[in-house]
Amino acid sequence: GLTPEEFMLSLCVNGH
Repeated sequence: GLTPEEFMLSLCVNGH
């Protein structure tokens, strides 16, 4: 997503 929360979650997912 483009929302701050989803963006942060995406970073975490991408980190894995």
